[in-house]
Amino acid sequence: MTTYTIERNPQFNSIEVYFSGKPAEAVRDALKALRMRWHRVKSCWYGFADEETVKAAICAAEGDTQPAGIISEGYMGATKWTGSKSRRNLTGAELTKAIRKDLKAAGIKGVTVRRRGYAGGQSITVTLRTTEADYITEEEFMAAYRVNPSEFWIYLDERGTSVHRDQYFNMSGEEQEAVRIAAGRREYRRQTDAKTSEGCHHRHLTAATEALRETITRIENIVLSYRYDDSNSMVDYFDTNFYYDINVKSNIIREEVSA
Repeated sequence: MTTYTIERNPQFNSIEVYFSGKPAEAVRDALKALRMRWHRVKSCWYGFADEETVKAAICAAEGDTQPAGIISEGYMGATKWTGSKSRRNLTGAELTKAIRKDLKAAGIKGVTVRRRGYAGGQSITVTLRTTEADYITEEEFMAAYRVNPSEFWIYLDERGTSVHRDQYFNMSGEEQEAVRIAAGRREYRRQTDAKTSEGCHHRHLTAATEALRETITRIENIVLSYRYDDSNSMVDYFDTNFYYDINVKSNIIREEVSA
């Protein structure tokens, strides 16, 4: 997904637009139409159109061809996100229908999109069903797995057996390795086992193949294209059209681990 960062230049009272990648030709033409020019040294487009006009021009130029969004300064200095399709102001069934349509057009299968409404807002949950081919092997996972030192408890199995981190750091090297192996196997099973009731949040999925990661990124880009977020949690100010989660649910049924 191509993102756009809009910054103000107080020295010249101008607007500067920075791109995370090369923008589409339609976007470049839209900026030229606003009399904006390319700055070779700063690698940005600059001009004197107001920020809202620039954002509207970029979103209109992108259209439905590529999910995209704009990053700009938000409420009290926070970062504001404006998805290219967020101006449609979709809610309820219209929003989930639009996301499903884009997922289908992108050729992404095995996903469900659900919405939950509540007083003053709504949330979207996208669940992606996966197979064995979507995960690295347990051997590959274990080779890279490390105990998280920020966690107070290290869980060793599905029964809840655990070791406190203070106890772990006082263990011998062999004992620590035994804990790492047990915890790693539990975590691999948690991420890849169909019996995990709620699935695994996409940001905590470390057993995914690169192909699965790319699919998750494409899903998130589509969702984000419909979202705007001008929240600033530092001052308890929240302004977004919806919150979202992407859960990865395995279809793999593994054998029970013996006691």
